[in-house]
Amino acid sequence: MESAIVYGIFYLFVGAILLFFGAKFIKLAVGLLGVIIGFNIGHALFYHSNLTGWLETTLTIGLAVLVAVLAIRFYKLFITLSISYTAGTITYGILNRLDANVFVAIGLSVFAGVLIFLIIRTFQLVEALFALVTSAQGASAIVTGLLLFTNKELVDSLQHGNTSIIHETDYLWIFVWVVLLAFGLSFQMRNSK
Repeated sequence: MESAIVYGIFYLFVGAILLFFGAKFIKLAVGLLGVIIGFNIGHALFYHSNLTGWLETTLTIGLAVLVAVLAIRFYKLFITLSISYTAGTITYGILNRLDANVFVAIGLSVFAGVLIFLIIRTFQLVEALFALVTSAQGASAIVTGLLLFTNKELVDSLQHGNTSIIHETDYLWIFVWVVLLAFGLSFQMRNSK
């Protein structure tokens, strides 16, 4: 039970940071993602090359830093392209599942991606979408922390590997999550200007 208290405090702490200040960390998050992407690209490019180990590692790390710097510098474009790509991918997946013609699926998925890109750029929604996502993550973490403090049955069940009880929680917790999400999003949008 002590570990549940520690985890509960951790979830509450991280949840509060995300809920109220998530959008303030937008460049840090994008930079970290840039490092990961750059490192993966560097590894893919240089792994099978004839370069020595230290040169391969140096070039890979250099590319990771370069992509991170570019991602931070152009973070709005970076996020917009990521969201647009995701919209196109989801559209293609849905159409593919519905057995649509492959050319129709590709065309509509490109259209969806471009449409989302234009909407985000036209209405300047990058910060708002980031605030929404971090508010939702923060609200989820806070509800999880509160559940760990208040629901001994949930803690015991989780410690024994049973996660099905999470789906059986009261609708009150969903309401708490929605209220926290709305409050956090409102707070972040009000303080981001």
